[in-house]
This record gives sequence, C-alpha cells and structure tokens, in this order.
Amino acid sequence: MQWFHLELTHRLLDDLSLPAPGGLGALYRSVFGLALHRRAPTLCERYAGDQSDSLRPWWLWPPDLGDETDLPAGTVLRARFSLHASSAPDVDACLQAFDDFGLLGLGTERSRAVLDEVAWLTPSGPEPVGAAVPPPWCAQDVWQTAQAELTERPNPQQSGVWLNSVTPLRLKFRSALITQPPPLSEVLQACFTRLGAMLRLAQPTSARHPTTWLSPEDKTAWLQWSRHWMPDLAWTQRAQVHRWSSRQQRAIRIDGLTGAWAYPPEACPALPWLRLGEHLQLGGKTTVGMGAFNVALRQPHGDDNEEGGQA
Repeated sequence: MQWFHLELTHRLLDDLSLPAPGGLGALYRSVFGLALHRRAPTLCERYAGDQSDSLRPWWLWPPDLGDETDLPAGTVLRARFSLHASSAPDVDACLQAFDDFGLLGLGTERSRAVLDEVAWLTPSGPEPVGAAVPPPWCAQDVWQTAQAELTERPNPQQSGVWLNSVTPLRLKFRSALITQPPPLSEVLQACFTRLGAMLRLAQPTSARHPTTWLSPEDKTAWLQWSRHWMPDLAWTQRAQVHRWSSRQQRAIRIDGLTGAWAYPPEACPALPWLRLGEHLQLGGKTTVGMGAFNVALRQPHGDDNEEGGQA
C-alpha cells in the first residue's frame, strides 16, 4: 500500500476568525470541495461528495494553531495533504483546487489565502513540486523503519510509547465513541481498520478477496495482547470540530478525543502499527483533519502531565 504526502503553505491576505479552535481543517475541506466542483466536477463526488460513507482517497493534517481562533493577515498556514497512490493522476487537479483558496476565500469572511509553496514530503526530506514525481511512501518501508527503531533504542526496558494527538481522534468501541484514555488495543484496532480501508482503495472493484496485511487470527492475537496495556501519565480532553454540511444545510458538530498517552515499555512492539497510523491518521473524518497524532519512543517523566488534566 502506497501514498503521497504534500506540504501546502498558504499565506492569509485577510484576517480570518474561526468559530472555534480546531476548525481550520473543516474550512479547508469545504473550500477544497467547492473548488473541485468548479474545476473538476468529475472528481468532486469522489473527493468531497455528499455520500458520507464513501471512502476518500485523501486525508488532511491541518495547520496546528493550538487554541488560536483569530488569525491576522500575513499568517502562514502549513498543512499536509495526503493522497493514496492510486489517485496520483489527480494531483494537479487537487493542487489547483488548493490554489483557489486565494480566490474563494476561507470562512464566512471569505478570507483569501494564497498558495505560496507546495512540496512533496518524502522519506529523504521535502522536494519541490514541478520536477519528477518522487517515489511514494510504502507501508512496508514504514513498517521496517519502525522495526529498526525498536532494535536500535538504547534503553529498551525504560522507553515506552508516547502518543500525542494533534487533532481530535474519533475512535469507537462497539459503535460508541471513546471518551476516556484509550487502551492500546483500541488504538491498534483503529490502525487495522484504517490500513484495511486504504488497501481496499488499491483493489479492483471485481476483487472477491481483498488484500490484507494480517490474517484474522493474527489480528485477534495482537488485540488480545494489547488490551492489557493502558496509558498512564495521561491527560485527556473531549473536543469538537464544527463543519458545514451542504447535504443537511446546517453546521454539524463532530465529537472526538484529544490528549497525550504514555504506554509502558511492554507496548513497544506495537510501534510499527502506530507509525502506519501516524501516516494514515485514525478514526473517522480524516478529510476534515481529524485523527492526526504523533508517536514516539521515550522515557515517561512525571512533568509531562503538566499539559492538562484528565476530563
């Protein structure tokens, strides 16, 4: 399974006020869909149509603004736009749509955001768009790199797995939204689900047996092993993202969970799965920027908990 990452650098020409913290990803998604509808209507339904259950070939890591809601003109916004490798022929149309942010504007004020720079994000570093398309990211390579990271860590008995959300994660257990620090098994289940969805995008529609990375027995074994590892030194907070629904003609609220969770050293074998989840983003609503997180091997310290408290 393969994909591309591109970094988009926009610069605001006008002041922009967000209705709530964390809402910029939803604005990006709305204006991107509108621009695609104008420029490439044949792509619009696949990328930004009203069918909420459709599997999208792209996902968004929005600019990290923290709690900022009032952005002055001149603010630089950097986002990561990711695209499944099977949709590589659509890159130019997608970039034209993001370039239209300077024409269509963001938010109710239609604040213009000019696209100053676009770069491919590759394993070897950023590369300018315009030359040859670089090789895509490969799931197998990401997996092997994470395995090497585990092997080379200096203090295996002391370094745990630290997961820090960048945008709200929309994780579910038995169809119910998770609102407490998630056990490792629920995070792994989200990784398996997301990877399976991305694998289906590369499958011919006539395929009767979709490609999988894991047999059902192996997946069960991973989940049974990981359910024992709960996070400690955790801070957790419920969060919301608001976006305008053209189908319902109203603003809708999307609930999620933010936080930082330290899993014990025994959880480190899960790092390759978590690295894949970091690339692909987890849970629902990834096209409005939800599900972005960072994962690292580190030794937990008590002062890491000063960032917040469990809700």
